[in-house]
Amino acid sequence: MNAYIAGGGLSRFGKRPESMQQLMSEAAEEAFGAARPHGITRESVDAVVVGILNPAEFLDEGNSASLITDHLGLTGAAAWRVETASSTGAAALHAACHAVASGRFGTVLALGGEKKSHQGTAQVTARLARMIDRSERRMGATMTSLAALITEYYRRAHRLGPEAFEAVRGRVAVKNRRNGCANPYAHFRREITLEQFSASRRVSTPLRLFDCGPISDGAAALLVTSRRTPLRLSGLGHATDTQALSRRGHLAFFAATRRAAAQAYRMAGAGPADIGLAEVHDAFTAIEVISAEDLGLFPPGGYAGALQAGRADPGGELPVNPSGGLLARGHPIGASGLAQVVELCRRLGKEGARKGRPPHRGIALSMGGLATNNLVTIVELEGAPAALGGEPPPVPGTPPVPMEAPDPEDGVVRAATTLFSPPAGFEAPLHFALVEGQAGGLGRTVLARAFREVGAEERVRLRRTEQGLFIL
Repeated sequence: MNAYIAGGGLSRFGKRPESMQQLMSEAAEEAFGAARPHGITRESVDAVVVGILNPAEFLDEGNSASLITDHLGLTGAAAWRVETASSTGAAALHAACHAVASGRFGTVLALGGEKKSHQGTAQVTARLARMIDRSERRMGATMTSLAALITEYYRRAHRLGPEAFEAVRGRVAVKNRRNGCANPYAHFRREITLEQFSASRRVSTPLRLFDCGPISDGAAALLVTSRRTPLRLSGLGHATDTQALSRRGHLAFFAATRRAAAQAYRMAGAGPADIGLAEVHDAFTAIEVISAEDLGLFPPGGYAGALQAGRADPGGELPVNPSGGLLARGHPIGASGLAQVVELCRRLGKEGARKGRPPHRGIALSMGGLATNNLVTIVELEGAPAALGGEPPPVPGTPPVPMEAPDPEDGVVRAATTLFSPPAGFEAPLHFALVEGQAGGLGRTVLARAFREVGAEERVRLRRTEQGLFIL
């Protein structure tokens, strides 16, 4: 694909008093400065792709693409807005790549950002919960509680004890906070210890406060061009999965990631063995673990050992989230997917970025919702060695559970969580479980709410109400 990166820029992430337009201008100006050696200026921009999540609700603004181009002094350029939940920034980048590769535009500015910190945490959390399935949201489920269930499901699938997997999650948090200290754009620039991680309060068992990424403001920009530069966007992948966990055929890994990764590797003519650097979605610590394995960078269940051995650290064999990731750099939703690629571009070819020779290919994974809309991007530095390949994890062939599938009347608990900060209208705590059962000759795992704590392997009875599926 003949789409190259001329320059990238970031605003500082965190709680920012500036407007969304000002944050995007900050990132765009930095991108234009980086692109100047390639002869790309503001006048070169033929189109602008803007990524923002739900600006009408968060910012009381509509027609965002025109608003941003006007503020940047880019009126006259084509402009449109994209949105794919928390992978919105990556979707803006991919749209820019397709626009350039089509030959319709010579240079496209991909711009993403978010401004949410002016609203309360409860209000933001409730609005972000709209990314998940309505039927599961109606029970009081939030993104955090669903991530907690996936965390437990993965742990049990790989036969890891609770304390052992807490140590793995803690290493992710400690690593990324340490990496954030070296990133001047990061939301958090203070290290934590494993002891501090384990002492942080429970949010939704087993997840603790330091398992979770922050609510951040910020913006990111990339200039994509048909002019040849040292950085080529060599592989793109994009795939979806069902919104409802209850309709998925697999819960110990993310099918959308595996599908998107297979597409990106195929387009790039490369494989996991060729990747020297990775920026992956880590809104929750366990998501980094699952994502690194779903990309084929580590074998299933193998990331824990790599973390302990320092292989995923900066200077290790395959650094993962050397920028600090979403956990430390921050997670302004519209910007995160773009920021990942900006961070890759700044490290490719740099001595000391990894063990041995400098990295020449980097991969980014941005996840929309709870792995419902995932995008994978591979960036390749000019002069990259011949691809070695390597097989990515297999893409699952199991179809989703039909929407009209009947509920099981009973089943076995495979994962459970207690949510301590439920959304408005629900009393704390809320108990949820993933229950495996049979109905109409179909085996499936469903999300259910309970009025008490339930344990893994407990056999329970289920009943559907207006609010959802409940454990009796």
